[in-house]
Amino acid sequence: MASKLLAGVALAAALAAPAAATADPVLVKNGRVEATVSSDQMSRLVVLGEKVVEVRKIDDPAGPQILVETSDTTGDVFVAFDGEAVGKTFTLFLITNQGRTIQAVLTPGAVEGQTVQILTEQAPQARMDQRADRRAPYQETVTALMRLMFNSEAPEGVVFRAVNGKPGKAGPFELQVVESYEVAGLRGQVIHLRNASAEEQQVIADSFFVPGVLAVAVTHEALGPNNRGRVFIVEEK
Repeated sequence: MASKLLAGVALAAALAAPAAATADPVLVKNGRVEATVSSDQMSRLVVLGEKVVEVRKIDDPAGPQILVETSDTTGDVFVAFDGEAVGKTFTLFLITNQGRTIQAVLTPGAVEGQTVQILTEQAPQARMDQRADRRAPYQETVTALMRLMFNSEAPEGVVFRAVNGKPGKAGPFELQVVESYEVAGLRGQVIHLRNASAEEQQVIADSFFVPGVLAVAVTHEALGPNNRGRVFIVEEK
């Protein structure tokens, strides 16, 4: 009991600690996703574009326990282990605010604690412009910049500006630029998108491709009336 209490205290403390490093996104296939997490440090699970509202698990009383906390504010899931967990596998069922249930199969390993980004099968991934003359030299930087914008992070070397852009209209949507990032000859913009109509509207990422834009990602493929989402754009500076 004492070891579980101490582990619970460590888990609560880690929730207040700075965000861990971010791993490459993992994709849900047939409702299931697999990821390696740290066996002795805190790890964070994030379902991109959705919030986890409930987590289900079954513990083996005779083995190490997986400790789970879910943030009511962000929907992020924080996991740690009480006992020697290397070589074992743990399963969580993540239920999101979109009514989706994701089976997360976690393998503890000797890695540092980090953020695991989960892309659902329906979630739009960043679409890269297929023009070879632009894609080839920028692909890795564009991907890294997309991750920074998803997580609202601006490490040293990235020029970040909070933007109070005037909202504009584009068809049924109201758009407002809220963040700008600049690095390595690229500019990233985060746009808040609101469905200003009385009906559900499809959010088509390809409609944001204009000359100079290299990649686009959206958090929602559709928005109900007055619902909001985000659009991430990377363009040549």
